[in-house]
Amino acid sequence: MVQYPCFPRLPKAAEGWIVTYLLVRSGPDVGRQFPLDPSRPMHIGRGESCEIKLTDPICSRFHAVVFFEADQWHLRDTGSRNGTLVNNQKTDNALLLDQTSIVLGSTELELVDSEPDESSRSSVPTIILDRPIDSPLDFSRQFDALEALRSNAFVGRLLDLYQLSVNLLRSPKLEDVYQLAIELLQQRTSADVVGFSVDAGNGRMTPQRFVPESGAAAMKLGKRIARRVLRDGEAVWFSVSDSAEELDQEWSDAIWVPLASGEEVVGVLHLYHRRARFKPDDFELATATGRLLGAAIQRAQQKGNLEAAQRRSADRNADTGEIVGESAPILRLKERINRIGRAQGSVLIRGESGVGKELVALAVHQASLRRDRPMLAVNCAAISRDLVESQLFGHKKGSFTGADSDHIGWFQQAHTGTLFLDEVGELTLEAQAKLLRVLEGHPFLP
Repeated sequence: MVQYPCFPRLPKAAEGWIVTYLLVRSGPDVGRQFPLDPSRPMHIGRGESCEIKLTDPICSRFHAVVFFEADQWHLRDTGSRNGTLVNNQKTDNALLLDQTSIVLGSTELELVDSEPDESSRSSVPTIILDRPIDSPLDFSRQFDALEALRSNAFVGRLLDLYQLSVNLLRSPKLEDVYQLAIELLQQRTSADVVGFSVDAGNGRMTPQRFVPESGAAAMKLGKRIARRVLRDGEAVWFSVSDSAEELDQEWSDAIWVPLASGEEVVGVLHLYHRRARFKPDDFELATATGRLLGAAIQRAQQKGNLEAAQRRSADRNADTGEIVGESAPILRLKERINRIGRAQGSVLIRGESGVGKELVALAVHQASLRRDRPMLAVNCAAISRDLVESQLFGHKKGSFTGADSDHIGWFQQAHTGTLFLDEVGELTLEAQAKLLRVLEGHPFLP
């Protein structure tokens, strides 16, 4: 039998175990232990710079600070949003003794001022495997293990959110995303109505999906709260007794959660009860689901916007190849390319080296009726002076020394297509004169 602790034990000091630490009894970080350093204050919160960093989304970034003074441990709330409970009493300053309970958000910690005993050791979650490590997995037993873990409320929520995350990544359609989240929330919270509304601009909310469909009418009852959630990006939970003006007597409890991704709020998640009450676990699950949904919705919207932009760009550049731009000169250039491409005749393209003359030539070819035929690009500066006529117009076998076979010139190779002669000014004057005669429509012989 192999036993793996999920969280590492505290390190031993030279004289024994570190004697003062905070043990997480419940919450997202359950089982973790944070040793306390009497030589400096220890900040608790979600912030990256906190010495005791929690992952609880309900905790503030800098929630509280623990410090050692006059041979005793003290705690001070640092202006947290939800406050701090010490032994079930809300407080700003408190003296911490052994086994003192501290609640921050949904996390409960306990000060341990002695060597960890067997009871604290057993509180650390463990996974016990009764098979060799290299033996094949039995998926039926693995499923039973997951169900056993799900019996723990917190672990069950983590598994729900994990499965929802996987499904969100697999679902290409927003409708599937909405349905998955609604099914999860209805099953876990027993809410009578679950739905989503999205920001339609100017503070207006548009119902997106409600189950049952008639539940969309409930959104109007708390529209002022939903707008506030959309504006502030903070979840709200209260019952009808909290504000009779906001909720109709038909509803006994309601939760509004922002669908947020980063700083952007794209909509609001609604949950309503007619007779029952939501539990804190329901609120936490809805809040976490809102974050996942916000990211999924924003990702889908960004993907849709990107695809639409690509289609618009493809439409604008359908006949101009790789010439991309929205400035006035570029737009005028594209217009001229489309106009010239429909004409029959030779085109002179002028410009400094490197400005993209070949791209313009390719765009003219693609805009013409010859787009399905070959386009041949030739760098005239690279042609030997003695071979210019042979390369352009071709030659017959035996025409000159070394002409061992017939050669089809570039004009014939590009017949019915497009011939692009780059750096034509580098040709000799004699070659330019012959080229001009051909461009004027006169025939030539190889």
